[in-house]
Amino acid sequence: MENTTIKIKEIEPLMENVSAISAEFHKGDGYQEFYDAYKDHFHGFPGIWSYCVALAEGFTKAEKSLKVVAGNDYEWIEAINSFVVNALYSEPMGYEEIVKSAKTSIKGAM
Repeated sequence: MENTTIKIKEIEPLMENVSAISAEFHKGDGYQEFYDAYKDHFHGFPGIWSYCVALAEGFTKAEKSLKVVAGNDYEWIEAINSFVVNALYSEPMGYEEIVKSAKTSIKGAM
């Protein structure tokens, strides 16, 4: 059981980021416009959800890179909201662009 607990603790930030980013992304004011513009690029909703996972992976990498802990070193939900707004009103980003955008959002919430 101890190994399972360790593994969950290791991926908990990613799971939290996936949940929050997906929720904010899909209920965001710019979602319908994003969907209409990029649904073919992503092959509909499942691909857009996968993009949200990539956004969360990049956000988690940015947290680790900056050596910050959500809630302790910065306002997590403020950073998530800023990051999602940027993603919704931008063309789809590659992974490095995602990480850079996440770092900017995190730093802005410190």
